Order: sequence, then C-alpha cells, then structure tokens
Amino acid sequence: MKACVYVENKSKPSLVAIGSTLECIPSNKIDTLPSAVYNEIELIEVLEYDERPEILQLVASKIRHGGSIKIVGTDAIQVTKGVSEGSMTAADASIHLLNGRVRMNSIHEVRKMLESVGFQILFATISGNKYLLEALRP
Repeated sequence: MKACVYVENKSKPSLVAIGSTLECIPSNKIDTLPSAVYNEIELIEVLEYDERPEILQLVASKIRHGGSIKIVGTDAIQVTKGVSEGSMTAADASIHLLNGRVRMNSIHEVRKMLESVGFQILFATISGNKYLLEALRP
C-alpha cells in the first residue's frame, strides 16, 4: 500500500501508484492510517506545516519494515541563499518561508531527523528551493 500525505490548501499530492493501492490524505488525518502497513509514504510539505513536533515519528510508525518514505519540502537555506545572492527578493523569500508554515527545515536537518528515527537515506537532492529525500525503514 502507498499513501501520500499533504497539507490541505498548501500542497498537492504527486505520488502515482501503478498496480497498488494509493491513499491521499491531508496531514491532519494521518492518525487514521493503520500502523506498519504502508510500503511507501510521501510527505508533501508536511514537516513545515504540521504543528505536531512528533509528526515524523508518527509517520514512521505507519511504514512497514522494508518500506520507504519520500519527503518533499522547501529548503530554508536555499531560500535565504537566494536572497543573499540577489536572485530572490525578500518579499519572494517570505512567500517561500512563511505562508502559514510553523517551522523551517533544510535538507540536512531532515536527513538527521530521518536517521534519528531509524531510516537509511537512499537519495537526497535539492532542486531550486525544494528538497527531496527518500529513505528506507530497515
């Protein structure tokens, strides 16, 4: 089973499931997912918008051993770098960093968070202002 978790009115699901069950739910409903069932979960901007500090641990509990997680979010370091280099205005940066977010993250911080809950990083990249990490739950 696969699931994508998004922030209502803030992010859009992008996971495509071929030949398997896919559930797309808003982050405020993640508690309703069964534990240790999912082969793959994709989080779209959830770490930045969800108010629960334990959201990653909660999501991890929904993934079975051998399953994976994909996390997409806005990298705060990339945004501030854009402002300091002059490729982005402070007003544009405010849209990328604020807009209802409760926290800012960088790819490095998210990597450490994933490793702290037992995931092995498979892939990590930045494209523009967005980070993408994929990790395996051994």
